[in-house]
Amino acid sequence: MAYFVKLRQAVAGCSLRTPLMFFIVMISTGIASGSAVRAEFALRDPLGGVDDLVPLPHFTSLLLPAGALAAVLLFTEADSSDSSGMLRVGRRFMFSRAGWFLSYHESQTDIFEGSAGFGINLRTWLSVGAEFHLSRLRDERIATQGVGARPFLRWTFVNSSAFAIYFEQGLGMIFLTDNFPPGGTQVNFTPVYGLGGSIAVGPAAAAVFSLRHYHISNGKLIAGENRNPGFDSNGFYLGYRIDL
Repeated sequence: MAYFVKLRQAVAGCSLRTPLMFFIVMISTGIASGSAVRAEFALRDPLGGVDDLVPLPHFTSLLLPAGALAAVLLFTEADSSDSSGMLRVGRRFMFSRAGWFLSYHESQTDIFEGSAGFGINLRTWLSVGAEFHLSRLRDERIATQGVGARPFLRWTFVNSSAFAIYFEQGLGMIFLTDNFPPGGTQVNFTPVYGLGGSIAVGPAAAAVFSLRHYHISNGKLIAGENRNPGFDSNGFYLGYRIDL
């Protein structure tokens, strides 16, 4: 216990914000890139296996940010000095947003998604929360819809009274009415990451926007090696946030 206290005191004067942000951005981008490469080959042969290209497991998209979050809570203290910023420690918020995504594979699949969620600011630069979404996916092969939920971790780079800019990463699950991608399963994981921002439109309200990478696959955990054709897309969200 004494060792832990000394360790915490040693790092108390250091800011973990920059290295942790860099760590999360690099790791999540690497995971998504690996998934995208795997998906590109799998879509060409949906029922075949690509053993020489294996990305990190999808649960890593949750464990790594969770580890970073634990480090923040253990080794940093709540900073309420930036009282003029849009984000204030302990403040809860709710949001709603709508988005459109387009795959960059040959299928050219469209995803239309509406979501609502809530969160809390643990630091002036760190927020956690969860969102729930309804999704519609369609292309020339299939049209399906589903519901899902996703916890997220948000690192804010700029926090002023007028606007905020952040990096966001999450991992959830989606339950679809049809197997998606074709050859896959109805239940899938949904790792996401991207840059976003908020623009104040009132004392406790803001317009929100984000650019996001969106991956869908079952991570080989639902139906084994041979039924995991991945799907990747890029798109954007627009919506609003209300501070409670």
